[in-house]
Amino acid sequence: MAALIVVVFADGDQDASAVASDDPFAAHYEGLEQARLAAGVPTMAEGGGEHFHALLEVYADGEPVPVPANIGIDPTQPPTEMAGLHTHDTSGTIHNEAGTGSTLGQFFAIWGVPCSADRLGPYESKARERVRMWVDGEPAESFGDLMLADGQQIVVAFGDETELPPGVRS
Repeated sequence: MAALIVVVFADGDQDASAVASDDPFAAHYEGLEQARLAAGVPTMAEGGGEHFHALLEVYADGEPVPVPANIGIDPTQPPTEMAGLHTHDTSGTIHNEAGTGSTLGQFFAIWGVPCSADRLGPYESKARERVRMWVDGEPAESFGDLMLADGQQIVVAFGDETELPPGVRS
Protein backbone atom coordinates (compact mmCIF):
# COMPACT_ATOMS: atom_id res chain seq x y z
CA MET A 1 0.00 0.00 0.00
CA ALA A 2 1.51 3.37 -0.97
CA ALA A 3 1.11 6.70 0.77
CA LEU A 4 0.44 10.01 -0.94
CA ILE A 5 1.73 13.31 0.42
CA VAL A 6 0.91 16.51 -1.41
CA VAL A 7 2.49 19.85 -0.59
CA VAL A 8 1.30 23.10 -2.14
CA PHE A 9 3.33 26.33 -2.29
CA ALA A 10 2.48 29.89 -3.35
CA ASP A 11 5.02 30.40 -6.13
CA GLY A 12 4.81 27.78 -8.87
CA ASP A 13 8.02 28.66 -10.71
CA GLN A 14 10.29 26.77 -8.31
CA ASP A 15 12.36 24.05 -9.99
CA ALA A 16 12.57 21.52 -7.18
CA SER A 17 14.71 19.11 -9.21
CA ALA A 18 17.61 21.56 -9.30
CA VAL A 19 20.42 21.27 -6.78
CA ALA A 20 21.39 24.93 -6.89
CA SER A 21 21.72 26.43 -3.42
CA ASP A 22 19.35 29.28 -4.30
CA ASP A 23 16.47 26.84 -4.87
CA PRO A 24 14.80 26.34 -1.47
CA PHE A 25 13.21 23.06 -2.63
CA ALA A 26 16.30 21.38 -4.11
CA ALA A 27 17.88 18.34 -2.50
CA HIS A 28 20.61 19.78 -0.26
CA TYR A 29 23.73 17.74 0.43
CA GLU A 30 25.74 20.32 2.36
CA GLY A 31 24.92 19.79 6.03
CA LEU A 32 22.92 16.64 5.29
CA GLU A 33 24.64 14.59 8.01
CA GLN A 34 23.99 17.30 10.60
CA ALA A 35 20.33 17.60 9.49
CA ARG A 36 19.89 13.82 9.70
CA LEU A 37 21.41 13.68 13.17
CA ALA A 38 19.39 16.68 14.40
CA ALA A 39 16.19 15.07 13.07
CA GLY A 40 17.02 11.81 14.85
CA VAL A 41 16.88 9.72 11.66
CA PRO A 42 19.21 6.70 11.40
CA THR A 43 21.31 5.86 8.36
CA MET A 44 20.49 2.81 6.27
CA ALA A 45 23.18 0.91 8.18
CA GLU A 46 21.47 1.81 11.49
CA GLY A 47 17.83 1.48 10.30
CA GLY A 48 15.13 -0.68 11.78
CA GLY A 49 14.69 -3.11 8.87
CA GLU A 50 11.13 -1.98 8.10
CA HIS A 51 10.58 -0.46 4.64
CA PHE A 52 7.46 1.33 3.46
CA HIS A 53 6.60 4.19 1.15
CA ALA A 54 4.72 7.48 1.19
CA LEU A 55 4.07 9.58 -1.89
CA LEU A 56 4.70 13.33 -1.65
CA GLU A 57 3.21 15.73 -4.18
CA VAL A 58 4.06 19.42 -3.98
CA TYR A 59 2.06 22.34 -5.41
CA ALA A 60 2.47 26.12 -5.53
CA ASP A 61 -0.59 28.22 -6.27
CA GLY A 62 -2.20 25.09 -7.61
CA GLU A 63 0.79 24.18 -9.81
CA PRO A 64 2.85 21.02 -9.19
CA VAL A 65 6.37 21.44 -7.81
CA PRO A 66 8.49 18.27 -8.17
CA VAL A 67 9.91 16.68 -5.05
CA PRO A 68 13.61 16.31 -5.85
CA ALA A 69 15.43 13.03 -6.26
CA ASN A 70 18.01 12.05 -3.64
CA ILE A 71 16.64 13.88 -0.61
CA GLY A 72 18.63 12.28 2.22
CA ILE A 73 21.18 10.75 -0.15
CA ASP A 74 24.63 12.32 -0.46
CA PRO A 75 26.04 10.98 -3.75
CA THR A 76 29.58 11.25 -2.36
CA GLN A 77 28.81 8.77 0.46
CA PRO A 78 28.28 4.99 0.37
CA PRO A 79 24.64 3.76 0.21
CA THR A 80 24.77 2.61 3.84
CA GLU A 81 25.15 6.27 4.87
CA MET A 82 21.93 7.51 3.24
CA ALA A 83 19.23 8.71 5.62
CA GLY A 84 16.56 6.17 6.54
CA LEU A 85 14.03 8.67 5.14
CA HIS A 86 14.90 9.50 1.53
CA THR A 87 13.80 9.77 -2.11
CA HIS A 88 15.40 8.10 -5.12
CA ASP A 89 13.70 9.96 -7.96
CA THR A 90 11.31 12.82 -8.68
CA SER A 91 8.18 10.65 -8.35
CA GLY A 92 7.75 11.97 -4.80
CA THR A 93 8.03 8.52 -3.24
CA ILE A 94 9.43 8.79 0.28
CA HIS A 95 11.23 5.63 1.31
CA ASN A 96 10.95 5.05 5.06
CA GLU A 97 13.63 2.66 6.23
CA ALA A 98 14.14 4.53 9.51
CA GLY A 99 11.69 2.34 11.44
CA THR A 100 8.29 3.03 12.91
CA GLY A 101 7.72 6.40 14.53
CA SER A 102 9.19 8.44 11.67
CA THR A 103 7.46 11.76 11.09
CA LEU A 104 6.76 14.10 8.21
CA GLY A 105 8.74 16.73 10.14
CA GLN A 106 11.83 14.52 10.12
CA PHE A 107 11.57 14.14 6.35
CA PHE A 108 11.20 17.91 5.85
CA ALA A 109 14.17 18.50 8.22
CA ILE A 110 16.37 16.20 6.12
CA TRP A 111 15.09 17.95 2.99
CA GLY A 112 15.99 21.30 4.58
CA VAL A 113 12.50 22.74 3.96
CA PRO A 114 10.60 24.25 6.93
CA CYS A 115 7.05 22.90 7.27
CA SER A 116 4.54 24.09 9.88
CA ALA A 117 1.09 25.65 10.09
CA ASP A 118 2.76 29.03 9.54
CA ARG A 119 5.50 28.28 7.03
CA LEU A 120 6.26 26.04 4.09
CA GLY A 121 9.74 26.57 2.65
CA PRO A 122 10.11 30.31 1.96
CA TYR A 123 6.34 30.93 2.13
CA GLU A 124 4.70 32.30 5.26
CA SER A 125 0.99 32.32 6.04
CA LYS A 126 -0.65 35.73 5.70
CA ALA A 127 -4.14 37.05 4.97
CA ARG A 128 -5.82 34.54 2.61
CA GLU A 129 -2.62 32.66 1.72
CA ARG A 130 -1.85 29.99 4.25
CA VAL A 131 -0.40 26.56 4.88
CA ARG A 132 -2.97 23.76 5.03
CA MET A 133 -2.77 20.00 5.41
CA TRP A 134 -4.93 16.97 4.63
CA VAL A 135 -4.41 13.31 5.53
CA ASP A 136 -6.24 10.73 3.45
CA GLY A 137 -8.26 13.54 1.89
CA GLU A 138 -9.46 14.99 5.21
CA PRO A 139 -8.26 18.26 6.82
CA ALA A 140 -5.53 17.78 9.44
CA GLU A 141 -3.26 19.99 11.54
CA SER A 142 -0.45 17.66 12.59
CA PHE A 143 2.17 18.94 10.08
CA GLY A 144 5.63 17.93 11.34
CA ASP A 145 4.20 15.69 14.07
CA LEU A 146 2.41 13.47 11.57
CA MET A 147 3.63 9.88 11.93
CA LEU A 148 4.36 8.42 8.50
CA ALA A 149 2.47 5.22 7.73
CA ASP A 150 2.33 2.89 4.77
CA GLY A 151 -0.54 3.79 2.48
CA GLN A 152 -1.03 7.23 3.98
CA GLN A 153 -2.05 10.08 1.68
CA ILE A 154 -0.90 13.50 2.84
CA VAL A 155 -1.45 16.92 1.30
CA VAL A 156 0.33 20.01 2.62
CA ALA A 157 -0.65 23.18 0.78
CA PHE A 158 0.36 26.83 0.70
CA GLY A 159 -1.77 29.20 -1.28
CA ASP A 160 -5.11 30.95 -1.48
CA GLU A 161 -7.42 29.35 1.05
CA THR A 162 -10.20 29.12 -1.56
CA GLU A 163 -8.12 26.83 -3.83
CA LEU A 164 -8.02 23.14 -2.99
CA PRO A 165 -5.46 20.67 -4.33
CA PRO A 166 -6.81 17.65 -6.24
CA GLY A 167 -8.42 14.92 -4.14
CA VAL A 168 -8.97 16.79 -0.85
CA ARG A 169 -12.01 18.10 1.02
CA SER A 170 -12.45 21.52 2.57
